[in-house]
Amino acid sequence: ELKHLHRHVGTSFVHVTHDLEEAMMLADRICVMRAGKIVQLGEPSEIYYRPANAFVAGFIGDTNLLPAKVTREGDAFRFACDVLDCANPIIAADQVAPGVAAGADAALMIRPEMLRLLAPGESADCTITGTVNEFFIRGASIQYRIAAAGTEIVMDIPGTSTLPAKQGDPVKLGLALGDLFAVEA
Repeated sequence: ELKHLHRHVGTSFVHVTHDLEEAMMLADRICVMRAGKIVQLGEPSEIYYRPANAFVAGFIGDTNLLPAKVTREGDAFRFACDVLDCANPIIAADQVAPGVAAGADAALMIRPEMLRLLAPGESADCTITGTVNEFFIRGASIQYRIAAAGTEIVMDIPGTSTLPAKQGDPVKLGLALGDLFAVEA
């Protein structure tokens, strides 16, 4: 109703909420605040996929933040991360938040819906090998919690009537390099 009213009236609204889905659905721009100060202001997709820092990444939704080191390599960044196995661990400069210093500790952000279960023999730009700790059927999606190299990985996949993996199963996850984003550790 609020979205319809906004389109119909054509005037600006300010809506204060802690509900992620509500903010993402209603907003043209989102302002994330912490301790009374603006941390990031931008379009919903920018805030979600290109957060200013780890606080924004975690505040705006479920995410995986993997410890990494990044080094500058020309116009790109090379990363090292114990959890990820990547044939060519290089990301573009626009996949690195402005506060990340080359040679410093960073965190690689991977949104849960960017991960997928790989079938035997299937490959991806980067992979994560682990074991299913638990899963939750959420109707339209299934959320998995996977233990990998001492880190818990959260993955959301589309719902299905047949579970692709159960608790205790070994799994291999895949993701595209373009889905990684580095923020300050």
